[in-house]
Amino acid sequence: MKYLLMYCLLFFWSNLIFSQEKSEFDLSIKISIKNIFDDIRNDSLTLAWKKTLIKHEEFSQKGNLKGILEVMNCQGKILSITGNMTATIECYLKSLDLIERSDSLIVSKDFISWIQHYKGLVHANIGNCYIELLEYEKGISYYNKATLTFQNTPISNSITDSLISMHVATTYASRAGAYMAIEKIDSVESNISMMYRISDSSLVYPLNSFICITQSNILLYKKEYKKALDMIETAIELDSINRDMVRLSHNKMQKAKLLYLNGDEKQSVALFNECLTQFQSNEIKLAPSRVCLSQLYDIYLAKKDSITALTYLIRLNEINDTLNAINNQTKIESIFLVQEFRTLELDLARGKKEARLKEDKNKLKSALIGVSFILILLVILFIGHQMRKRFKRKIASGKKEIAYSSTQLVSKNEVINSTISKLETHLSDFSESDNVQLKSLLNDLKGEIKNEDFWDDFAIRFKDVDPGFHEKLISLPNPLTKSEIRLCTFIKLNFSTKEISNITKQSVNSINVAKYRLKSKLELDKNQTIESYFVNL
Repeated sequence: MKYLLMYCLLFFWSNLIFSQEKSEFDLSIKISIKNIFDDIRNDSLTLAWKKTLIKHEEFSQKGNLKGILEVMNCQGKILSITGNMTATIECYLKSLDLIERSDSLIVSKDFISWIQHYKGLVHANIGNCYIELLEYEKGISYYNKATLTFQNTPISNSITDSLISMHVATTYASRAGAYMAIEKIDSVESNISMMYRISDSSLVYPLNSFICITQSNILLYKKEYKKALDMIETAIELDSINRDMVRLSHNKMQKAKLLYLNGDEKQSVALFNECLTQFQSNEIKLAPSRVCLSQLYDIYLAKKDSITALTYLIRLNEINDTLNAINNQTKIESIFLVQEFRTLELDLARGKKEARLKEDKNKLKSALIGVSFILILLVILFIGHQMRKRFKRKIASGKKEIAYSSTQLVSKNEVINSTISKLETHLSDFSESDNVQLKSLLNDLKGEIKNEDFWDDFAIRFKDVDPGFHEKLISLPNPLTKSEIRLCTFIKLNFSTKEISNITKQSVNSINVAKYRLKSKLELDKNQTIESYFVNL
């Protein structure tokens, strides 16, 4: 009886888990989950686990909470198939903890509904794991949490009222099975009645079949064999209509047992043998075959038909040995699978660490290149600054030298002019022959003042000191004469009108007239002085 109930229980939740892929997810999540479930169905658990690790990392980087939770649900399913219920429970508890820590991210109504529904499924799955571990009280406590969570789930576009009702009913069925296993009949009947109350219409298959099976077991427990047989007949009829051959075969075994208890030994044996014939052709159905053989052995042993009983006992022992070998092999494979899962996780973690180290190395390399570039740029700027300072000092030194030479020239010319004036004043004091010599000397002195060699040398030296200034003068729209260029140079050197007059041996008035003409030629504004123009040129 317990075997049948546990089978129905796990069968319900197996269907429920796989049906999740039909929900309305984001497209990327839907495709990812479908690929993983395809691998699970094809028994490619290692490949499925590897995909869950990759998708978990991908969804984590995107901050996709729904994707992460769906992947963790797949991991729980894979671990449950390996038979490691403790690891399965741990996986589901981690998903619940993630939901609690991500509460601030759950804002939209649809997402709140989806999360609440997901929590209900996780609680129910944890309950299934504890039932598998035969820890019925813990399993029932998680079924209670699942029921409460489902009932508090708000309706949304993807989580409909009918979907919630179906899951609540399934949870009641699972809880009824757990109570049946610990023979709490009142609690079983209470859960069955609650299943009927959640919907006005009759419950859909396979829940209605499960109710018939559970009620049959309750009647069996109460030794009301005839009523129990009627209920199992109803379940068999439902299984036949829905073409559920697995459930049909198991319910036929229950019927065979009830036929024997009702005194119809012949039909019971015939039905057990029919089931046995169906089971023995399928290696997966060794466990139900064992149930049939055990029942047949008990029947013939009670009849004191030792030879037939021994025949069934031998076959029973063979199946027991085969199942024990399969169980041992499964445990070994489960250990290797879990170890392989851990290796995949370590490889992924190692890959992430190496990628992070490589990224840090590249960042450091980029930083060093950046710093080196900045240092080189600073050195270039420093060298350029020093060169500009040196050039400015050279220009300033050259200008000072030219200014000094010009000042010396002014002084020399002033002395010569003074000497010429004095000599011309005293020419009458000399004899006629001396006057001729003095006049010749005075002419030589006057020629010295107007020596063009000095001006050529002056122009060359100023070009060396400030070549750009001469270039700018030549490129002006209105061409300048040689004397105008010379005047521009004196103004650039910040000489006063009087100083220019002494150097050029022209009157102050002539210099002012020349400045005015130069300003007109340069087309300067009335408010702008010619001195300020050349300072900025």
